[in-house]
Amino acid sequence: MTVRRITPDQHALHRRIRLAALQDAPTAFSTTYADAVARTDESWQEMTTNCSQGTDGSTFFAYDDSGEVVGMVGGFRDKNAPDAVHLVAMWVAPDARGSGAAGALVEAVFDWAKAIRAKCVVTAVTAGNDRALRLYERMGFAAPNTPLSDAPHVRSCDISLVREL
Repeated sequence: MTVRRITPDQHALHRRIRLAALQDAPTAFSTTYADAVARTDESWQEMTTNCSQGTDGSTFFAYDDSGEVVGMVGGFRDKNAPDAVHLVAMWVAPDARGSGAAGALVEAVFDWAKAIRAKCVVTAVTAGNDRALRLYERMGFAAPNTPLSDAPHVRSCDISLVREL
């Protein structure tokens, strides 16, 4: 299993993986398949470029031993709390679940967050997504002592979690 930050030229792959994730787990994301499929190629290119460099946001792909993308995760810096990074858009293909891809993706966000000097990583889980909740707990996430960000992906989920770095 290899995890790498996406590159600007991967916008078509980014689109394909994101759409697969939205079809597989439509309630786990803050956007819909219909909205994502309606985005222009230019929009995907811009988003992919922005997530491939800099310190405001990142997207990582997990690759299996044959080089196929089997998962993705995003991270972005909270503009209202710059010491916090939000872990978002976590998805692993059904055939790759249990392979270690999810843990490797979370570790990539931790590493990126540390590199940009964040002090914590926050995420949110929809009630009933017990597998994700167990993963995050294994990775050191816990319920926060204070309310988390009012970001849309946090408001739309039932369980907020934080991990200090």
